[in-house]
Amino acid sequence: MPLLRRIALIVPLSHRADWLREWEAEAASLARSGRRLTAGRVCGAAIHALWLRKEEWSLDMLLQDLRYAFRVLAGRPSFALVAALTLALGIGANTAIFSIVYGVLLKPLPFREPDGLVQLWETNPLRNWTHATASPANLLDWKRRNRVFEDIAYFPANEKLPMQSDLSMMSPSGEPEPTTALSVSANLFSVLGVNPVLGRTFRPDEQIPERQRVAILSHDLWRTRFESDRSILGQTVRINMRDYEIVGVMPPGFAFPARDIQFWTPFIEMESFPKQRRPHYLSPIARLKAGVTVEQARADLAGIAAQLEKEYPDTNTQMGTGLGPLHDWVVMDVRSALVIFIAAVGVVLLIACANVANLLLARAAGRSREFAVRTALGAGRLRLVRQLLTESFLLALLGGIIGVGVAEWSLSALVQLSPQDLPRLHEVVIDRWVLAFMALVTGATAFVFGLVPAWQSSRIDAASFKDGARSIAPGSRVTRRVLVVAQVGASVALVACAGLLVRSFDRLQRVPPGVDPENVITFRVDLPGLKYDTDEKCIDFFERLSERLRALPGVTAAGGTSVLPLEGPGWTGDLFIEGRPEVWGRDLRHKTIVPGYFAAIGLPLVRGRDLAASDTASAPAVVVVNETLARMYFENADPIGRRIAFVNPQRNPDVGWRTIVGVVRDEKQDGLGIPVAPEVYDSHRQSSESGLAMAVRATVPPETLVASVREQVRALEHTVALYDVRTLEEVVAKSMARERFTTWLVTVFAALALAIAAVGVYGVVAFSVSRRTQEIGVRVALGATRGSVVRLVMSEALGLVGIGVVVGLAGAVAGGRAISTLLYDTAPTDPVTYLVVVGLLGLTAIVAGLAPTRRALSVDPIEALRYE
Repeated sequence: MPLLRRIALIVPLSHRADWLREWEAEAASLARSGRRLTAGRVCGAAIHALWLRKEEWSLDMLLQDLRYAFRVLAGRPSFALVAALTLALGIGANTAIFSIVYGVLLKPLPFREPDGLVQLWETNPLRNWTHATASPANLLDWKRRNRVFEDIAYFPANEKLPMQSDLSMMSPSGEPEPTTALSVSANLFSVLGVNPVLGRTFRPDEQIPERQRVAILSHDLWRTRFESDRSILGQTVRINMRDYEIVGVMPPGFAFPARDIQFWTPFIEMESFPKQRRPHYLSPIARLKAGVTVEQARADLAGIAAQLEKEYPDTNTQMGTGLGPLHDWVVMDVRSALVIFIAAVGVVLLIACANVANLLLARAAGRSREFAVRTALGAGRLRLVRQLLTESFLLALLGGIIGVGVAEWSLSALVQLSPQDLPRLHEVVIDRWVLAFMALVTGATAFVFGLVPAWQSSRIDAASFKDGARSIAPGSRVTRRVLVVAQVGASVALVACAGLLVRSFDRLQRVPPGVDPENVITFRVDLPGLKYDTDEKCIDFFERLSERLRALPGVTAAGGTSVLPLEGPGWTGDLFIEGRPEVWGRDLRHKTIVPGYFAAIGLPLVRGRDLAASDTASAPAVVVVNETLARMYFENADPIGRRIAFVNPQRNPDVGWRTIVGVVRDEKQDGLGIPVAPEVYDSHRQSSESGLAMAVRATVPPETLVASVREQVRALEHTVALYDVRTLEEVVAKSMARERFTTWLVTVFAALALAIAAVGVYGVVAFSVSRRTQEIGVRVALGATRGSVVRLVMSEALGLVGIGVVVGLAGAVAGGRAISTLLYDTAPTDPVTYLVVVGLLGLTAIVAGLAPTRRALSVDPIEALRYE
């Protein structure tokens, strides 16, 4: 029976004939009586076969295989080291990337029942809002009317970024030290389900104005600034000239909603808070009730939003709601990049496996006599496969051990080089789950690269031993070529993706930021509200600071702004144009500036005039607008002299019109590749703020001004620390940090894949030359020229790479489409990139074939003929 003969393959060769004779006799006996083998008897035959096989898989036999594999690899240490290092690169890189993917995307948030936490937001098609923050009154209505949440907490945010406060904490020596705080609702920690390691969380009455100011410290601040003092509770610290009582210390690793927040304070709800349906500046977090699904919560919120739209048409027209898992909000938009990283490093590992498989096939050719002898002595094919797989697992184990060090080093480098706004980066470690992944990858790697060579090598016939014949397993030459083609194809796809990212990043770098970032130093100053409690005091400070900065040697201009270029939006509001019908949903951005800002950052005036010293609080309100606003709302008309308002003057007569006095060129806001939004610039004399970013342009290297700048600030206010001291060029570079990191990492993986593939091409061509030594000698003896020998060798290298390129181009197109969301002004099928990739692979083939070609040219025809 064919089925019995298939089952017989399990039986050891020494027992196979007897087993087959026994079970075929039983089948024949049943056939004579008119019966057939039942499923039960077939199952019994399989169990019998497995029972006979058990000795083959006993512990003693496995230990024997391990000892033999160790001796074989120890006899060829160079081979073992090269193979192990190749695998270590792939395994280590995969482990390092997986640790980041796991820590950021897969690891549950460190909160109680994190699946029950959701993020809420507002939507409005009239304003193109898809994930907007909420207004206070709307949020309070959600809390009162919902039937799906245990509770809703919140903190102030600007889109997805928390509105952190840069404050000055006085050190014991009386020096101001910069620190970062965030005001949160009193119930935030209970909603998250996180308790302090010391003390308590906030009480609801601590959100009332004029109550005792309290703070909760991060574990890092408690450890570094207060030396882990457990008696810190009840003590006061002076921050921005106010005393805060320490009531709690959060556990290690807690860093919500951003990892640079050093302490939390209660959000003070002023008397007008419950009535504010504008502006929208709160980021709500809710915990679902037990048994409530996300879909049910969405439906409940949508019903509340519909009610609010009917009740408050002036502020809530088409105001919708959105809801999603908190985890998705935390990881934000990094998911696609991390998926690309894990795919890229997976390709590198597969190429490494194919390379080691080729090494094993080449080595198996030299062991053909060994395999033939073992076959002649009765070793079955499965026995040989098992032995060879044992050697593969031993190689993989060695590669995995080395890979641990590679992973540790790679992860450390990745964390250092990765953008600082990469979420949850502080949670990335090589823990037991990452090590389990590494063990799984090591085992799978051994099977992937070891199975094909083992199966091919086990096909050697015992006749190979006769007459000292040298032979290789049938089909192994084809298999090696297929493996090389696969390596080249995978490399083409990865190199093409890297090329697209490089081309995209190059184009992104060439996008004008709208400003001149050279020789500009920037820093931020936040004034303590207790001392600077009036507009006049804030205006006076920044005026005097600007004058002192302009008087420094080498300084040509100085000014301030509420938000620097490429650092996102300031505050947004409505736009009403005098003489135009009211259109609800005209949205624009605002910046408050100190005169001199445009000159300091190199933002040229296109039309009209700059804001001047005469634009005081008692003078008519004026603004400067950007080109986008002028083009979008005034088309071809001159906007100079036109009046606009941010609140409907008919319904709010106390808020007057503002006259446009100038138009400046667009400065990039959210990123170099993101279109500019309409924006207006107010003078700080008419719209003062207590915290501004200062910009100073100089003819000397800007870094040399830092000490002088700090002295001028301290001379005006000794309690204030400087924040974010950096050049404007660094600000521009930071805006491209993620794109730079993604491009750099994928390019490194592509270069590694290309190098491994080149080694694979070299190995196949070199092996072919060694096998064709006699043929080449005969050709040379018969008059073959050096050129014909070169063509003979290089044609194989170029042929393998050519087929691989054709195969890989399809993968390159698919890969280009997969990363299309990361590309700027670059098509996924960019022809220039593909031509460069093809040329690069052709050059790789030539380089890989040089050494085998030299060896072929050095063949002595006399020696070759004598050998023949």
